[in-house]
Amino acid sequence: MEMNFKFLSMDGVMICNNFSVRMTPLYHLILSDIAFKKKNGFMAKKLGNYVNVAGGEDIYAKNYSFDETDYLYLSIKNIGINEIKIEDVDIISVEKEIGEQLEKDNRLLKENDVVITRSGTIGITVLITKEMLKQKKLIPSGYVKVLKTNKEVLSKFLMYYLSNPIIKELMEIEATGKDQKNLSNSAVKELPFPSISPENQQKVLNSVEKIQEQINKLNVEYKQETEIINSIFNKILPYSPSKEEKIYKKQLDLEKLQNDKYFRTDPDYFKYIREYNNFIKANKQVQFHKLSRYLEDYESGKPIERKDYADVETDYVHIVPRDIQNGKFHLKDAIYLNYKKGEELQEVRCKKGDILLVIASNCGNATILDRNDKKYTISHYIANLRVKDINKNFLIYYFYYAPINLYFRAVETGKGQKNLPNQYIFDLKIPKIENQEAIVKEIDDELEKHSKIKKELISLKKEINDVFWSELHKYTKERGK
Repeated sequence: MEMNFKFLSMDGVMICNNFSVRMTPLYHLILSDIAFKKKNGFMAKKLGNYVNVAGGEDIYAKNYSFDETDYLYLSIKNIGINEIKIEDVDIISVEKEIGEQLEKDNRLLKENDVVITRSGTIGITVLITKEMLKQKKLIPSGYVKVLKTNKEVLSKFLMYYLSNPIIKELMEIEATGKDQKNLSNSAVKELPFPSISPENQQKVLNSVEKIQEQINKLNVEYKQETEIINSIFNKILPYSPSKEEKIYKKQLDLEKLQNDKYFRTDPDYFKYIREYNNFIKANKQVQFHKLSRYLEDYESGKPIERKDYADVETDYVHIVPRDIQNGKFHLKDAIYLNYKKGEELQEVRCKKGDILLVIASNCGNATILDRNDKKYTISHYIANLRVKDINKNFLIYYFYYAPINLYFRAVETGKGQKNLPNQYIFDLKIPKIENQEAIVKEIDDELEKHSKIKKELISLKKEINDVFWSELHKYTKERGK
């Protein structure tokens, strides 16, 4: 059934000329839901009434420390869903003098601060806890927003509220920019917020955290897809991180580079290159070929503009990086193209079985297009790889293997939004392995064992969202006042 959508702002105002707004049916439904809640007084307040919003710090490469210090620069990649990731990811130490000055200026993260990503993947939220601050002092990057609540809002309640899919989607809607979206301070302050007392906020938290306890127990048993891939690949292509703790500075002309904030001179860059090279050397008995040897065709996608969007479901779907996650194709929020643009891009359509590799933003994410129900094209942030003489699923899993992930991290360029240059993709070394099908089957079987736990986790997370909104409705007595 064809549905006609009118695109609304949070206040129900038609959006006509906002170049930044992503006009998809899902976004319309989110906006309509928010408009309904506001109209009925449920979300009558603004978040800016309850929080102070500040940006993070822009730190240049000249202030990175090649020696470990007490000050860590917290970038987007270090922020997970309610967690700080400082293991096996890009950690940048900041010179002691810079860190001390920021600490003196009260610019470091503190317990109960709520941090949200304002660029890249917008709206990932984490509550800073005492445990997170035990080992290092954290400096927020310029690509996050730091929220400090007043006495009327519990920080943990705010974290759950901002993590809710409806609010997260709303943050993406309110972000501006054509290529790299950005969530401004004013957009955060304008987010709708319920009128609910701290006492009732705690009651909502009590209900939600009962479910969170179940999630925490299942997380102990559950293995992430990458854990399974690493454990199986490690048996045939051994890799163990170097025990060397000190990373020595390469001979660079830092005088010329000191004002280039896009050039990576941090020790992790050299560590990644070293680890990747060690992986190749450790498997010298295996023959490696460059990826270019297996490529029949390689083509990056095409950019589109807002005027190319269709406000109804069509036969033309434009794939963007968010549609590719953990080796799978997730078309949750499809971008549909109008007939004119869809036909214009017919020469660069993807076929079922094509390998799609993300080359900007979440570099290295990849999947195989597993359907032909629509006419699919890809964003210029994605490359289409057509390969020969290699098992496609083996190649996808190999992209997610730890040392290859490090390779992508090492060769990606750019400060905020990372990009994979074509030459580094072509030069990636691929092992010549005879029993690729057997390896793929072993990984698939292991993933299937853990799929039941994953389904339970997904169900519980949905339950948290449902309970959160249900409890909010129950305890919001002052709405509309």
